Order: sequence, then structure tokens, then C-alpha cells
Amino acid sequence: MPGNILITGGAGFLGSSLAARLCGRTPVVLLDNMRRNSLASGALLDRPNVELRVGDVRDPACVSRALDGCRAVVHMASVAGVDAVCADPVGTLRTAMLGAENVLGACNLRDGIERVVIVSSSEVYGPRAEGVAEDRALVPGGMNVSRWSYAVGKLAAERLALAYHEQYGLPVTIVRPFNVYGPGQAGQGAVRVFVSRVLAGRTLNLVNGGGQVRAWCYLDDFIDGLVRAMTEPAAVGEVFNLGNPKATLTVRELAEKVSLLAGSELPFGLETRAGPEVDVRVPDISKARHLLGFEPAVNLDAGLKLTLDWYRRQRIDPLEVSNG
Repeated sequence: MPGNILITGGAGFLGSSLAARLCGRTPVVLLDNMRRNSLASGALLDRPNVELRVGDVRDPACVSRALDGCRAVVHMASVAGVDAVCADPVGTLRTAMLGAENVLGACNLRDGIERVVIVSSSEVYGPRAEGVAEDRALVPGGMNVSRWSYAVGKLAAERLALAYHEQYGLPVTIVRPFNVYGPGQAGQGAVRVFVSRVLAGRTLNLVNGGGQVRAWCYLDDFIDGLVRAMTEPAAVGEVFNLGNPKATLTVRELAEKVSLLAGSELPFGLETRAGPEVDVRVPDISKARHLLGFEPAVNLDAGLKLTLDWYRRQRIDPLEVSNG
């Protein structure tokens, strides 16, 4: 494991979960503008090896200061969620592109950086990603549609990171998460929304019928793959899908499973949403298996039960539960 680690977007769902995994072994610095705050649901900041710095990755001086004393970076900071992206495509793209440049540029100016991990997205595969491998040609979607601003920004960040590796030898690795869920999730993720709503006694709304296909990956499995990507020498200069293709089903089937596991008999509702949709999102993880030894261990029923149990212990405000 590298020395001190900087996690951008460290107050988010994935960033705070990674920090919780790492802080027992090495100091962790979290950089976040606190637009979302998954830290509020735990005691991570009470741990002696965790430091929070409030700032924005679009500010190069802020990134440079946060990097002081660190030997590795996991860059997660982004604008996430379809509604948020469509409402602020400029901010989405600036965060993705300027954030990546600021992180990569600052790392390239320093000696002793052992790894830079760029957390990208399965969105880069576009509207139909069925069993996709990392070498597939990437076409995120129509350039004139705000929905794809996030994917375009992530793809630009990937290409920039690989260019820094090719031109300057910066030790970069890229990971593409596929529908990660679990305790502490914030925002519009389907599992989080369905679990929160069913525990609050509210109808589960299915957007555009709920026929979209997804592969759902439990948080602990994703974090395990991410840590392997951070530490495996063969991962340098490579791109990896991290997800669980064995846990593939439609959004409607997911809602039915959450309802069944929660012991709920609430009716489903239907919601129509205009704009482009991702019909299928399922990864091929052969490369991660081969180079990282990555193998998801938590099946969907077990992961959903763990998630339901965690949310039952939290205070849920039904007025804050959306069905994004």
C-alpha cells in the first residue's frame, strides 16, 4: 500500500467507503466541496488517520495543497446523477476535465507519486453496454444532449490520464464502476432510492417502465477491486471494469426484490421521463479477474439485505427520498 493517500470526492459514497477501508493502514486525506456528504452517516472523521479538506478540484492551488505529503491519489470528484448533470452540464464538464488536469498535473510535478487512480464510469460505454470489455470503441451518446456531459467528461479524463502515462511515465490506472450500491449511498442510485422509499412506506416508482438492465455491484466488492487496482504493479497504464455481471436484472426486478426482502406489499408506480436512456449496462470483468484477481463475492440478495439493515438503523426523511 502506498504512503499517505489523497482521495478527491472523499466525502462521497465511494470515497468515504474507500477511506474507511484504508485508514487503518495509512493516513488518508479527503478533498471535497461537500456538495454531497456521506460522512454525516458515520464516524470516519473521528479516526486519527483521516483528514478532511474542504475545497474544489477545479482549483489547482487547492489540489496542490491537498497533495502535500501524499504518495498516491484516487480521483473520484465529479458531478453525479442524471438530474444534476442535465441541470449543470457546464459544471459537470469543468469538474471532470479541470479536475483531472489539476490532479494529473500536480502529481506529474512531484517526485515519489506511486499511483494515480482515475475513477471513471460505465457511462463511457454509451446507451447500450452489454457484456462490454475495456477495449470496446467508446461512443457516449449524442454530443448535443446534456445527458451525456458526464460520460464525455469522464472519457476526456481517461484519455488525459493515459496521455500523462504515455508521455511522462506517470503511474496511472483507470477503473470504470458499474452500478455500485450499499450502506451509506447518497444521491439517485436505484438501490438507495428503492430501499429508502420502501422503508418509508412510499410507492416505488419505475421510470419508463423499469425495463433497463443493470449489473449491481455491492460496495465491499467494488472497494476490494479498487484497492487491488491501487496496489497491483500490472495495473499501471491499464483500464478496468469493476462490477458484478452475476447480479444482472432489470430495474423492475430490482424493485420487486427490494420489496420482497423488506416484507413490503406496496404497489409500484410508473413515471415517464423524457430524454435518452441507458438500456443495458453489464460489464465483462475478465481483465480485472486476470490482472487484479478481482472476483465479486457478495450476491445480490445478501448485498440488498445488508443495505436494508443499514438503512433501517438510520433516520430516513421521506421528504428527501426521490426516485431518480
